[in-house]
Amino acid sequence: MQRADLKNTIDQIKREEVVQKWLKGLKESTKKPYLTALADFCVVTNKNPTTLLNITYQEQENRIPPWELQIDQWFIAYKDYCYERNYSKQTCQGRRAIVSSFFHMFKINTPTNLVRREKDKLIVKNERKGLTKQNIIDAINAAKSFKLKALVLTQATSGMAQIDVLKLTIKQFENGLIDIGNGCKICKISMRRTKTNQEHITFIGFEAVELIQKYLQHERGEYDPEWALFSAKKGIKKAFTANGYNSAIKRLNKRLGWENKKWLFGKLTTHMFRKFFETQLTDSGMVDEHLRHFMGWKPKDPLKQKYYLANSEELQKSYIQHLGYLCLNDVETLTIESKEYKELKEKYEKDAKARDEELEELKEQNELTRKLVEDLIREMKSNE
Repeated sequence: MQRADLKNTIDQIKREEVVQKWLKGLKESTKKPYLTALADFCVVTNKNPTTLLNITYQEQENRIPPWELQIDQWFIAYKDYCYERNYSKQTCQGRRAIVSSFFHMFKINTPTNLVRREKDKLIVKNERKGLTKQNIIDAINAAKSFKLKALVLTQATSGMAQIDVLKLTIKQFENGLIDIGNGCKICKISMRRTKTNQEHITFIGFEAVELIQKYLQHERGEYDPEWALFSAKKGIKKAFTANGYNSAIKRLNKRLGWENKKWLFGKLTTHMFRKFFETQLTDSGMVDEHLRHFMGWKPKDPLKQKYYLANSEELQKSYIQHLGYLCLNDVETLTIESKEYKELKEKYEKDAKARDEELEELKEQNELTRKLVEDLIREMKSNE
Protein backbone atom coordinates (compact mmCIF):
# COMPACT_ATOMS: atom_id res chain seq x y z
CA MET A 1 0.00 0.00 0.00
CA GLN A 2 1.66 3.21 -1.18
CA ARG A 3 1.36 6.67 0.37
CA ALA A 4 -1.60 7.45 -1.82
CA ASP A 5 -4.52 9.70 -1.16
CA LEU A 6 -5.87 9.00 2.33
CA LYS A 7 -9.44 8.77 1.05
CA ASN A 8 -8.47 5.93 -1.30
CA THR A 9 -6.77 4.14 1.57
CA ILE A 10 -9.90 4.48 3.71
CA ASP A 11 -12.04 3.11 0.86
CA GLN A 12 -9.73 0.08 0.60
CA ILE A 13 -9.39 -0.84 4.27
CA LYS A 14 -13.07 -0.45 5.20
CA ARG A 15 -13.88 -3.42 2.94
CA GLU A 16 -11.65 -5.77 4.94
CA GLU A 17 -13.45 -8.20 7.23
CA VAL A 18 -11.21 -7.47 10.22
CA VAL A 19 -11.97 -3.75 9.95
CA GLN A 20 -15.70 -4.37 9.67
CA LYS A 21 -15.58 -6.50 12.85
CA TRP A 22 -13.66 -3.74 14.62
CA LEU A 23 -16.18 -1.06 13.63
CA LYS A 24 -19.29 -3.14 14.31
CA GLY A 25 -21.67 -1.39 16.67
CA LEU A 26 -20.07 2.05 16.37
CA LYS A 27 -22.04 5.09 15.29
CA GLU A 28 -21.41 6.39 11.77
CA SER A 29 -20.04 9.64 13.22
CA THR A 30 -17.48 7.60 15.22
CA LYS A 31 -16.41 5.35 12.35
CA LYS A 32 -14.93 8.20 10.31
CA PRO A 33 -12.15 9.21 12.77
CA TYR A 34 -11.44 5.53 13.47
CA LEU A 35 -10.97 4.78 9.77
CA THR A 36 -8.87 7.91 9.30
CA ALA A 37 -6.48 6.95 12.11
CA LEU A 38 -6.10 3.35 10.89
CA ALA A 39 -5.64 4.48 7.28
CA ASP A 40 -2.89 6.86 8.41
CA PHE A 41 -1.16 3.97 10.19
CA CYS A 42 -1.46 1.78 7.09
CA VAL A 43 0.11 4.52 4.98
CA VAL A 44 3.07 4.70 7.37
CA THR A 45 3.63 0.93 7.51
CA ASN A 46 2.74 0.35 3.85
CA LYS A 47 0.58 -2.59 4.95
CA ASN A 48 -3.15 -3.25 5.05
CA PRO A 49 -4.91 -4.07 8.37
CA THR A 50 -5.13 -7.82 7.74
CA THR A 51 -1.40 -8.01 7.02
CA LEU A 52 -0.63 -6.02 10.18
CA LEU A 53 -2.57 -8.55 12.25
CA ASN A 54 -1.00 -11.57 10.54
CA ILE A 55 2.54 -10.28 11.14
CA THR A 56 1.98 -9.39 14.80
CA TYR A 57 0.19 -12.68 15.48
CA GLN A 58 3.00 -14.73 13.95
CA GLU A 59 5.61 -12.82 15.94
CA GLN A 60 3.75 -13.53 19.18
CA GLU A 61 3.30 -17.21 18.25
CA ASN A 62 7.01 -17.51 17.39
CA ARG A 63 8.00 -15.75 20.65
CA ILE A 64 10.06 -13.11 18.89
CA PRO A 65 12.10 -11.04 21.43
CA PRO A 66 10.31 -7.81 22.42
CA TRP A 67 13.12 -5.61 21.08
CA GLU A 68 12.72 -7.16 17.64
CA LEU A 69 8.93 -6.86 17.31
CA GLN A 70 7.86 -5.00 14.21
CA ILE A 71 4.86 -3.43 15.95
CA ASP A 72 7.19 -1.35 18.13
CA GLN A 73 8.92 0.01 15.04
CA TRP A 74 5.57 0.75 13.40
CA PHE A 75 4.42 2.91 16.30
CA ILE A 76 7.76 4.74 16.44
CA ALA A 77 7.55 5.36 12.69
CA TYR A 78 4.00 6.62 13.16
CA LYS A 79 5.13 9.13 15.77
CA ASP A 80 7.80 10.42 13.38
CA TYR A 81 5.15 10.61 10.65
CA CYS A 82 2.94 12.72 12.93
CA TYR A 83 5.83 15.12 13.43
CA GLU A 84 6.47 15.37 9.69
CA ARG A 85 2.80 16.16 9.10
CA ASN A 86 2.73 18.76 11.91
CA TYR A 87 0.05 16.86 13.83
CA SER A 88 -0.45 18.15 17.37
CA LYS A 89 0.55 15.91 20.26
CA GLN A 90 -3.11 15.60 21.18
CA THR A 91 -4.03 14.44 17.67
CA CYS A 92 -1.16 11.95 17.54
CA GLN A 93 -2.01 10.45 20.93
CA GLY A 94 -5.68 10.19 20.01
CA ARG A 95 -4.97 8.40 16.73
CA ARG A 96 -2.42 6.13 18.37
CA ALA A 97 -5.06 5.11 20.93
CA ILE A 98 -7.51 4.32 18.12
CA VAL A 99 -4.96 2.18 16.28
CA SER A 100 -4.10 0.39 19.54
CA SER A 101 -7.79 -0.43 20.00
CA PHE A 102 -7.74 -2.14 16.59
CA PHE A 103 -4.93 -4.49 17.69
CA HIS A 104 -6.47 -5.02 21.14
CA MET A 105 -9.73 -6.10 19.49
CA PHE A 106 -7.83 -9.13 18.16
CA LYS A 107 -5.83 -9.82 21.37
CA ILE A 108 -2.62 -8.26 20.03
CA ASN A 109 -0.48 -6.35 22.52
CA THR A 110 0.75 -2.86 21.64
CA PRO A 111 3.74 -0.89 22.95
CA THR A 112 2.96 0.85 26.24
CA ASN A 113 6.03 3.07 26.34
CA LEU A 114 7.63 4.76 23.37
CA VAL A 115 9.99 7.10 25.24
CA ARG A 116 12.74 8.30 22.90
CA ARG A 117 15.99 9.89 23.98
CA GLU A 118 15.59 12.85 21.67
CA LYS A 119 13.26 15.66 22.74
CA ASP A 120 9.62 15.19 21.79
CA LYS A 121 9.11 17.43 18.75
CA LEU A 122 5.35 17.16 18.67
CA ILE A 123 3.42 20.33 19.34
CA VAL A 124 1.78 20.04 22.75
CA LYS A 125 -1.70 21.02 21.58
CA ASN A 126 -3.65 23.53 19.56
CA GLU A 127 -3.60 26.51 21.90
CA ARG A 128 -6.69 28.54 21.10
CA LYS A 129 -8.49 31.20 23.06
CA GLY A 130 -12.25 31.29 23.17
CA LEU A 131 -14.05 33.51 20.68
CA THR A 132 -15.35 36.91 21.73
CA LYS A 133 -18.38 38.77 20.43
CA GLN A 134 -16.05 40.96 18.38
CA ASN A 135 -14.53 37.84 16.79
CA ILE A 136 -18.02 36.69 15.77
CA ILE A 137 -18.85 40.16 14.41
CA ASP A 138 -15.62 40.19 12.38
CA ALA A 139 -16.41 36.72 11.01
CA ILE A 140 -19.95 37.75 10.02
CA ASN A 141 -18.68 40.89 8.30
CA ALA A 142 -15.95 38.99 6.44
CA ALA A 143 -18.26 36.18 5.23
CA LYS A 144 -19.30 36.80 1.63
CA SER A 145 -22.60 34.89 1.61
CA PHE A 146 -25.73 34.96 3.72
CA LYS A 147 -25.37 31.18 4.02
CA LEU A 148 -22.01 31.34 5.78
CA LYS A 149 -23.08 34.30 7.92
CA ALA A 150 -26.22 32.40 8.96
CA LEU A 151 -24.32 29.17 9.71
CA VAL A 152 -21.80 30.92 11.94
CA LEU A 153 -24.41 32.82 13.93
CA THR A 154 -26.79 29.86 14.12
CA GLN A 155 -24.12 27.78 15.84
CA ALA A 156 -23.01 30.68 18.04
CA THR A 157 -26.54 31.38 19.31
CA SER A 158 -27.83 27.79 19.56
CA GLY A 159 -24.82 25.72 20.61
CA MET A 160 -25.57 23.11 17.94
CA ALA A 161 -22.68 21.00 16.69
CA GLN A 162 -21.70 21.15 13.03
CA ILE A 163 -23.22 17.77 12.17
CA ASP A 164 -26.54 18.77 13.76
CA VAL A 165 -26.88 22.23 12.24
CA LEU A 166 -26.29 20.76 8.76
CA LYS A 167 -29.13 18.27 9.36
CA LEU A 168 -31.73 21.00 9.91
CA THR A 169 -34.59 21.18 7.43
CA ILE A 170 -36.47 24.23 6.18
CA LYS A 171 -39.61 22.82 7.80
CA GLN A 172 -37.91 22.63 11.21
CA PHE A 173 -36.88 26.26 10.90
CA GLU A 174 -40.24 27.58 9.73
CA ASN A 175 -42.25 25.59 12.30
CA GLY A 176 -39.96 26.66 15.14
CA LEU A 177 -40.28 30.44 14.70
CA ILE A 178 -41.49 32.29 17.81
CA ASP A 179 -42.36 36.00 17.89
CA ILE A 180 -40.74 37.72 20.91
CA GLY A 181 -41.93 41.22 20.05
CA ASN A 182 -40.53 44.29 18.31
CA GLY A 183 -40.48 42.42 15.01
CA CYS A 184 -37.98 39.86 16.31
CA LYS A 185 -38.26 36.08 16.16
CA ILE A 186 -36.25 33.28 17.70
CA CYS A 187 -36.45 29.67 16.50
CA LYS A 188 -37.14 26.68 18.73
CA ILE A 189 -35.37 23.49 17.61
CA SER A 190 -36.31 20.10 19.05
CA MET A 191 -33.72 17.53 18.07
CA ARG A 192 -31.65 14.51 19.05
CA ARG A 193 -27.96 15.30 19.28
CA THR A 194 -26.05 13.03 16.90
CA LYS A 195 -22.97 12.50 19.08
CA THR A 196 -24.77 11.53 22.29
CA ASN A 197 -28.20 10.51 20.95
CA GLN A 198 -29.57 12.86 23.62
CA GLU A 199 -32.99 14.37 22.93
CA HIS A 200 -33.05 18.08 23.74
CA ILE A 201 -34.34 21.55 22.83
CA THR A 202 -32.39 24.66 21.91
CA PHE A 203 -33.11 28.02 20.31
CA ILE A 204 -31.62 30.08 17.48
CA GLY A 205 -31.17 33.80 18.23
CA PHE A 206 -33.20 36.39 16.34
CA GLU A 207 -30.14 37.87 14.59
CA ALA A 208 -29.35 34.44 13.18
CA VAL A 209 -33.02 33.99 12.22
CA GLU A 210 -32.85 37.23 10.21
CA LEU A 211 -29.75 35.99 8.36
CA ILE A 212 -31.38 32.63 7.62
CA GLN A 213 -34.42 34.41 6.21
CA LYS A 214 -32.18 36.54 3.98
CA TYR A 215 -30.37 33.39 2.86
CA LEU A 216 -33.65 31.66 1.98
CA GLN A 217 -34.87 34.73 0.11
CA HIS A 218 -31.73 35.60 -1.85
CA GLU A 219 -29.57 32.46 -2.13
CA ARG A 220 -31.56 29.27 -1.53
CA GLY A 221 -33.71 29.49 -4.67
CA GLU A 222 -36.94 27.50 -4.97
CA TYR A 223 -37.23 24.86 -2.30
CA ASP A 224 -39.44 22.27 -0.63
CA PRO A 225 -40.01 22.47 3.16
CA GLU A 226 -38.60 18.96 3.58
CA TRP A 227 -35.27 19.96 2.03
CA ALA A 228 -32.11 20.76 3.98
CA LEU A 229 -32.06 24.26 5.43
CA PHE A 230 -28.46 24.83 4.34
CA SER A 231 -27.86 23.34 0.90
CA ALA A 232 -24.72 22.66 -1.08
CA LYS A 233 -26.01 24.71 -4.02
CA LYS A 234 -28.94 26.93 -4.91
CA GLY A 235 -32.24 25.18 -5.55
CA ILE A 236 -31.23 21.63 -4.56
CA LYS A 237 -32.33 19.25 -1.80
CA LYS A 238 -28.88 18.04 -0.72
CA ALA A 239 -27.45 19.49 2.48
CA PHE A 240 -24.23 21.47 2.67
CA THR A 241 -21.44 19.02 3.55
CA ALA A 242 -19.15 19.17 6.57
CA ASN A 243 -16.13 19.34 4.26
CA GLY A 244 -17.68 22.24 2.37
CA TYR A 245 -18.43 24.08 5.60
CA ASN A 246 -14.92 23.47 6.96
CA SER A 247 -13.38 24.74 3.72
CA ALA A 248 -15.49 27.89 3.92
CA ILE A 249 -14.31 28.49 7.50
CA LYS A 250 -10.71 27.91 6.43
CA ARG A 251 -11.06 30.59 3.73
CA LEU A 252 -12.68 32.89 6.28
CA ASN A 253 -9.71 32.46 8.63
CA LYS A 254 -7.37 33.31 5.77
CA ARG A 255 -9.40 36.40 4.83
CA LEU A 256 -9.23 37.65 8.42
CA GLY A 257 -5.55 36.80 8.88
CA TRP A 258 -6.43 34.21 11.51
CA GLU A 259 -4.62 31.27 9.97
CA ASN A 260 -2.38 29.12 12.14
CA LYS A 261 0.61 26.97 11.26
CA LYS A 262 0.12 24.34 8.60
CA TRP A 263 -2.12 21.44 9.69
CA LEU A 264 -3.28 23.33 12.80
CA PHE A 265 -6.67 24.88 13.32
CA GLY A 266 -7.23 28.57 12.71
CA LYS A 267 -8.95 30.87 15.17
CA LEU A 268 -12.40 30.05 13.78
CA THR A 269 -13.69 26.48 13.80
CA THR A 270 -17.21 25.13 13.87
CA HIS A 271 -16.53 23.66 17.32
CA MET A 272 -15.41 27.05 18.64
CA PHE A 273 -18.80 28.53 17.69
CA ARG A 274 -20.43 25.93 19.96
CA LYS A 275 -17.91 26.74 22.70
CA PHE A 276 -18.76 30.45 22.34
CA PHE A 277 -22.39 29.61 23.14
CA GLU A 278 -21.38 27.57 26.19
CA THR A 279 -18.96 30.19 27.52
CA GLN A 280 -21.29 33.14 27.05
CA LEU A 281 -24.20 31.46 28.83
CA THR A 282 -21.93 30.20 31.62
CA ASP A 283 -20.70 33.77 32.16
CA SER A 284 -24.30 35.00 32.11
CA GLY A 285 -25.11 32.94 35.20
CA MET A 286 -27.64 30.72 33.46
CA VAL A 287 -28.95 27.81 35.52
CA ASP A 288 -26.62 24.87 34.90
CA GLU A 289 -29.39 22.39 34.10
CA HIS A 290 -30.75 24.75 31.42
CA LEU A 291 -27.32 25.10 29.80
CA ARG A 292 -26.72 21.35 29.93
CA HIS A 293 -30.05 20.81 28.19
CA PHE A 294 -29.29 23.36 25.44
CA MET A 295 -25.89 21.72 24.85
CA GLY A 296 -27.40 18.24 24.56
CA TRP A 297 -25.36 16.86 27.44
CA LYS A 298 -26.44 14.01 29.69
CA PRO A 299 -28.85 15.43 32.30
CA LYS A 300 -28.05 15.30 36.00
CA ASP A 301 -31.76 14.96 36.76
CA PRO A 302 -33.61 12.74 34.23
CA LEU A 303 -36.99 13.79 35.63
CA LYS A 304 -36.36 17.45 34.88
CA GLN A 305 -35.07 16.49 31.45
CA LYS A 306 -38.40 14.85 30.66
CA TYR A 307 -40.25 17.84 32.06
CA TYR A 308 -38.33 20.26 29.81
CA LEU A 309 -39.08 18.18 26.73
CA ALA A 310 -42.79 18.25 27.50
CA ASN A 311 -42.91 21.83 28.80
CA SER A 312 -40.36 24.05 27.05
CA GLU A 313 -41.69 27.39 28.39
CA GLU A 314 -39.11 27.46 31.19
CA LEU A 315 -36.26 26.90 28.74
CA GLN A 316 -37.65 29.56 26.41
CA LYS A 317 -37.90 32.08 29.24
CA SER A 318 -34.35 31.29 30.35
CA TYR A 319 -32.99 31.63 26.80
CA ILE A 320 -34.66 35.01 26.25
CA GLN A 321 -33.50 36.24 29.64
CA HIS A 322 -29.85 35.59 28.72
CA LEU A 323 -30.13 36.43 25.02
CA GLY A 324 -28.14 39.63 25.45
CA TYR A 325 -25.01 37.56 26.07
CA LEU A 326 -25.35 35.89 22.66
CA CYS A 327 -26.55 38.71 20.42
CA LEU A 328 -24.04 40.93 18.65
CA ASN A 329 -25.92 44.16 19.37
CA ASP A 330 -27.36 45.56 22.59
CA VAL A 331 -30.77 43.91 22.78
CA GLU A 332 -31.42 43.68 26.54
CA THR A 333 -34.15 46.35 26.58
CA LEU A 334 -35.70 45.05 23.37
CA THR A 335 -36.18 41.51 24.65
CA ILE A 336 -36.78 41.98 28.36
CA GLU A 337 -39.42 44.69 27.99
CA SER A 338 -41.39 43.17 25.14
CA LYS A 339 -45.04 42.30 25.81
CA GLU A 340 -44.52 38.69 24.77
CA TYR A 341 -41.61 38.28 27.14
CA LYS A 342 -43.57 39.68 30.08
CA GLU A 343 -46.48 37.35 29.34
CA LEU A 344 -44.10 34.40 29.14
CA LYS A 345 -42.45 35.39 32.41
CA GLU A 346 -45.81 35.70 34.19
CA LYS A 347 -46.89 32.30 32.87
CA TYR A 348 -43.63 30.74 34.00
CA GLU A 349 -43.91 32.17 37.52
CA LYS A 350 -47.53 31.04 37.75
CA ASP A 351 -46.64 27.49 36.69
CA ALA A 352 -43.42 27.22 38.70
CA LYS A 353 -45.14 26.00 41.86
CA ALA A 354 -47.21 23.46 39.94
CA ARG A 355 -44.06 22.21 38.22
CA ASP A 356 -42.20 21.73 41.50
CA GLU A 357 -45.18 19.89 42.98
CA GLU A 358 -45.34 17.65 39.90
CA LEU A 359 -41.64 16.78 40.15
CA GLU A 360 -41.97 16.12 43.89
CA GLU A 361 -44.91 13.82 43.26
CA LEU A 362 -42.91 11.87 40.67
CA LYS A 363 -40.05 11.47 43.14
CA GLU A 364 -42.45 10.23 45.83
CA GLN A 365 -43.93 7.72 43.39
CA ASN A 366 -40.43 6.45 42.51
CA GLU A 367 -39.56 6.11 46.20
CA LEU A 368 -42.80 4.24 46.90
CA THR A 369 -42.13 1.88 43.98
CA ARG A 370 -38.61 1.23 45.28
CA LYS A 371 -39.91 0.34 48.76
CA LEU A 372 -42.60 -1.94 47.35
CA VAL A 373 -39.98 -3.81 45.31
CA GLU A 374 -37.73 -4.18 48.37
CA ASP A 375 -40.66 -5.49 50.47
CA LEU A 376 -41.56 -7.96 47.74
CA ILE A 377 -37.99 -9.25 47.54
CA ARG A 378 -37.82 -9.71 51.34
CA GLU A 379 -41.15 -11.56 51.35
CA MET A 380 -40.00 -13.88 48.54
CA LYS A 381 -36.79 -14.68 50.43
CA SER A 382 -38.67 -15.40 53.66
CA ASN A 383 -40.95 -17.87 51.83
CA GLU A 384 -38.05 -19.85 50.36
